[in-house]
Amino acid sequence: MMYAHVSIPAADCGSTVLIETQIEIEKSPDEVFEFCSTSENLARFSGSQAIPWSENGSTIIRAGHVYAFHDRFLGLLPVLWVVYIKSYIPGREFAAVQLRGPFRHFRHTQRCEPSRRGTLYTDRIEYQSRFGKLADRTVIKTAVEHLFQRRLSRMKNLLETPFWYTSDIALEWKYWPSSGGR
Repeated sequence: MMYAHVSIPAADCGSTVLIETQIEIEKSPDEVFEFCSTSENLARFSGSQAIPWSENGSTIIRAGHVYAFHDRFLGLLPVLWVVYIKSYIPGREFAAVQLRGPFRHFRHTQRCEPSRRGTLYTDRIEYQSRFGKLADRTVIKTAVEHLFQRRLSRMKNLLETPFWYTSDIALEWKYWPSSGGR
């Protein structure tokens, strides 16, 4: 179901902060995009769990769907984020716009492009907080940059490390010495 009735808050273009972070991942764009398009993996690389809004019931990111996230604003205050998937190009990019949450305006675009080594993954964040231009360009910018750098590092690690190292299940390895052919 599409959400044509969703009201997206407009940004004041003169006050909006733009941050772009990129990382090269040694996987194909399709693999990276698929990884980023599920709420289970979102929880693994960002710490947030997407909860499908009751109307769409899907944990797979799709255009026109609404999702809720229980998260912590700047790592401190518990907050409910509600986002609308405004644009979606399969295998390439999608953009989520905050409908409810800690920012006055927040748009996050995730893009996967082919690169020599696999995929150039880009997070593009446009935001405007409720604390004013000075806070947006200093304290909040630093916190958002740190959050997304950590997120990219975690995502790269999860995608490039064999599954047995990144499993959420703790494995216990036992070593039995060789009998030396006896």
